[in-house]
Amino acid sequence: MTSLCCIPTASTEEEAQENCHPHYPLIDKHLATSQHALASVLKPNAQYCPLFGAGYAIDFGIVIQPATTSTTTSSAVEGTEQTTSKDKSGLNYFEREDPYQFRLYIPVDYPNTAPSIFSKSIVRHSQLLPSRFVPDDLVNFWIVEGMALYPGTCMDEFELDRFDEHNYIAACILLCYSMLHLPVPEAPTALDNEEDLSGLMQEWKRHPAECGCFFNQCMPCSYAEYEATHTIDAKMQLLKTFHRTFSNRHHYLYLSSAKSHKAMLQCRDAWQEKSKQKKLFVSQQVAHTFHITVTDKGVIASKEQRDMLQFILDERLFAALFHINSKEDLNHEASPSSSPLLSSRLRELVRKEGDGVFSIPLFNSHACDCFDAEVQMFREANIPHLPPNSMNRYGAVLDDIGMESLFDIMTAALANPIWKAFFHMEGDGVEDLNCDLDSHHCFVIQYRPEEDRSLDMHTDDSELTINVNLCDRFEGSGLNFCGVRGRSDHRKHSLQYVHEKGRAAFHRGTLRHGAEAITNGYRSNLVMWFHSNRFRTTPAYIHSQHRNTNQEEDPDRVCLSRTHDPDYDMWVNEYQQRE
Repeated sequence: MTSLCCIPTASTEEEAQENCHPHYPLIDKHLATSQHALASVLKPNAQYCPLFGAGYAIDFGIVIQPATTSTTTSSAVEGTEQTTSKDKSGLNYFEREDPYQFRLYIPVDYPNTAPSIFSKSIVRHSQLLPSRFVPDDLVNFWIVEGMALYPGTCMDEFELDRFDEHNYIAACILLCYSMLHLPVPEAPTALDNEEDLSGLMQEWKRHPAECGCFFNQCMPCSYAEYEATHTIDAKMQLLKTFHRTFSNRHHYLYLSSAKSHKAMLQCRDAWQEKSKQKKLFVSQQVAHTFHITVTDKGVIASKEQRDMLQFILDERLFAALFHINSKEDLNHEASPSSSPLLSSRLRELVRKEGDGVFSIPLFNSHACDCFDAEVQMFREANIPHLPPNSMNRYGAVLDDIGMESLFDIMTAALANPIWKAFFHMEGDGVEDLNCDLDSHHCFVIQYRPEEDRSLDMHTDDSELTINVNLCDRFEGSGLNFCGVRGRSDHRKHSLQYVHEKGRAAFHRGTLRHGAEAITNGYRSNLVMWFHSNRFRTTPAYIHSQHRNTNQEEDPDRVCLSRTHDPDYDMWVNEYQQRE
């Protein structure tokens, strides 16, 4: 049996006093109850970590035990069955050796407000938002009603009578565990009402038949075909079929996403057996047992985490992060207490390329070669996998092939120091919340004249983008930058960045940019998108996504986007007439 332990991360008594949650004794009590009752599925590396500002968190791991038999449970829909994530072929979609890592954000007024749940691990699940948060409505419904409605097959092993009714920490941990077995109950909508099908019929009538959304997929036929049905009994049968399918939608969506998740795990397992670059793969134990801390003086990490970063990073950057002044220091744990400020050391290495664009020596040459060779071999292995992103066809998502834990370390020890040193005070609401970067999407993109040649203008789905070149065997393919999304100059050209092997350009994701065509050779870049998911739940972030101006300057031609600009053709015609 494993247990859940509580590890404060404050480095001084004053910091501990300052960061202590106002209801810490209650949190500690709820945590202790959870560690006893849920010990069979919790990993001992969970930790209580006070965050900056009005935020506190508990990190924990969930173990999915191998099931021995397939289990079926009654569905809420009469006449149907739901299977657990282990189907009749014996396949358990979410079973894996490493635990799934989650984080609970504990609000200041806990337990009056329930925690927010964030999946630190990359999980493809229909009940997770794209930000990897569990919807707050789902959390609240689970606490009030959903836990009682959940089928008991996954709950029998837990001592639930130990929980008091306000132990929302235990309830949220149990929700994370339950989601990896079955779709958890959600609050019913008006369309779920079996006694009144008029609302469902109105939606059926209103919805375009050509729409490809899931609502349309639940329809037994088009509304026109329904209307053409001659008998009332036949119409009622179609409507009931529609209602039955729609009411069971959570199970269908769950099963689809679970199969996609299992395919990702199989891709990961298949590749790690063939990989020749074993040092690029880090265990979750190395990544998460020790909580990496960034102070004004430097980064505090375990020896294993430091060794991994030393293998990858440019030696100057590694020395700056850990305040190493000589090769002899590499054999000793560096103490940040006597070092100059970390931000000052980083600024000495950084070159400002233009407004909002910086570059830094990031990877050593050997690491660049390892990453490039790894992706080349992966492509040649013909293992089914997703493309790097919606705009690039060639490359690989490194998180999906087993490097997720490596980039967890990179997020804490590299991205956060850069984020705080260069972008944390830009006045968009992030600095008011002191939100750390807490997740990533990391991928390699490849360009050749006969494959992907260029990349249309776009912005990134990130708070911080770090883009490092892995090879220098190409011509052309300059990286053009324009303005910030939502500002009047967002389509005005700012600069062209020329890639250098091992050097990384970094910028906010809201900065418009695109790559010119490669004219000769081969270019490979590792792109890291880092997110602050806590910030993404705030009104400031939502406002930033919809910010617009009616006083936009005329765009420069290089900043136009065929993919994203509705007025692209108009401006191309305008420039052709001017010429």
